[in-house]
Amino acid sequence: MNYIYVPDSFDYNLVHSKFTDDEFLSLQIKYRTIIEKILMDYIDFEDIDKRINNNIVLPKIEDLDYNFYHKFSSLNSNYLYLRNNFHVENLNVEQIEILKSGQVGKSFIVSTLPKVLFENGDEACFGRPRLDNIVNCKGFVFEFAYDSFKINSLSDLVIIDKIVEEIKVYLKSIIEKLFRLPASIVINKALSSIYSLHDNNIVD
Repeated sequence: MNYIYVPDSFDYNLVHSKFTDDEFLSLQIKYRTIIEKILMDYIDFEDIDKRINNNIVLPKIEDLDYNFYHKFSSLNSNYLYLRNNFHVENLNVEQIEILKSGQVGKSFIVSTLPKVLFENGDEACFGRPRLDNIVNCKGFVFEFAYDSFKINSLSDLVIIDKIVEEIKVYLKSIIEKLFRLPASIVINKALSSIYSLHDNNIVD
C-alpha cells in the first residue's frame, strides 16, 4: 500500500535503490515513532487535548486511516500530528542498519534530523495550497486538524484560533530548547467525509 505525501519530495530513484516499498514505509514509521517518543518525554499531548476541550468541544477527524500522517501517529492527541516527511532514503548504509536494529537513541535522531526531516529550500507547503500552510521546512511541522463541518459559530472559530496560537508558542519553546530547531503548525479545517479526496490519501 502506497501513500500520497504532501509535499511529495522524496527521491524515488534513491528510495528504490535502497528499499522495497514495504521497507521504505516501515523505516519511515520507525523513525517517526522514535521522534514522537522523544517528544512525548517532554510534551504532554494528552494534556494539550484536555486544555483544548476545556475551552471548546472540538470535533476530531474520525477517519484516522486516510493518510500517512494521521494513521501512524503515536502522539496521543486527537488534534495534533507530526506533519514532516521522513526522508530515510537519505540515510547511509550504516545508519539504515542502525535504524533497522531498533537500537536508536536521541543522539542518533539529533545527528540525522537534518537529512531526514528537512526539505530542500527554506519553505514548503504542507497540505492544501494555502498561504498559511507554507512554513519553514528546516524544523518540526505539526498539523492541527479538526472536523470543521461540526463548527457552527464564528465565536468557536475565534476560540480555535486563540488555542492554535497558544499551542504554537508552547511547542516552539520546548522544541527550540530540545532540538534547537523551529516548530511550525499548519491548520487543516477538514471535513472527515471529503478530506481524503483532496489531500494526502491512501493510494491502493
